[in-house]
Amino acid sequence: MLCPVCNSAMRRQRHDWLFQCEACNLLGSTLEPHIENQNNGPTAIDEELRMKALDSLRATNNQRILDHLGLLFRGKRLEILDVGCGHGQFLAEAGIKGHSVIGIEPDQDVAEMTRRRMDVKVLSGYFPEGIAPKSTFDVILFNDVFEHLPDPNFMLNACRLHLKTGGIVVINSPDRRGIFYFIATILDKLGISGPFYRMWQVGLPSPHLWYYNPRNIELLSSKHGFQVVSAHPLLPIARKNLWERIRFAKDQSLLLSVLVFVSVWPIISLLRLLPKDSFVAYIGRTEDVLETH
Repeated sequence: MLCPVCNSAMRRQRHDWLFQCEACNLLGSTLEPHIENQNNGPTAIDEELRMKALDSLRATNNQRILDHLGLLFRGKRLEILDVGCGHGQFLAEAGIKGHSVIGIEPDQDVAEMTRRRMDVKVLSGYFPEGIAPKSTFDVILFNDVFEHLPDPNFMLNACRLHLKTGGIVVINSPDRRGIFYFIATILDKLGISGPFYRMWQVGLPSPHLWYYNPRNIELLSSKHGFQVVSAHPLLPIARKNLWERIRFAKDQSLLLSVLVFVSVWPIISLLRLLPKDSFVAYIGRTEDVLETH
């Protein structure tokens, strides 16, 4: 297995599906996505519960991203593509701010649910195949999506083709340096693998294929003529709807859910002082960034 960031060898770690790059420390997995249409087969996720679970946290983080985009674009009205838009929280909030927004979502049931709930345009399918070939955007957003993509190099090439001059790609991703990932790793080494499996979303329709850090994104971006304009951490969890966050995976045992809840609840107030489990990077074409400066 070769690292998509630096092309170095990736060596197997504690599990037969887990690998780590010897050079840049990128973590990767051989877990296989199986995003299913719920009308055609079983699903491991309660989508209504997941929507409720993430609503409060997404609202906070979406606002931070939109505020930062406002600074980068100096208040300009933006054309935004939300890749893997899910339940459409970002689309709705960006629309309220006056931006022109389109979402694309591979899960047909989730896409239809979002179209019914919100007055937003949501395409069913994958990026870039599912959008018009010549369409371009000021912002292409991957909100907790980039870590699920099997070929990040292909995706960044596609972004270059569909990004307007001066445009920005936003990558919001889990961070392996975070406190929850650290704790889950320690428990996994002690033989308690449940939390670690949940960090990778093992058994869910769209497991994590990569665990990046900001340096990985910087190296990966530079291969495709991009440059990181800015980056900042995001809170990965909130007290509100914490129980729903733990329970939206249908096969989660009740005992494990209770243990996770009572372990996480007391430290949430300390999260602002601890290493964050999520970050967002804003990357632009190198030539655009140099011209701006």
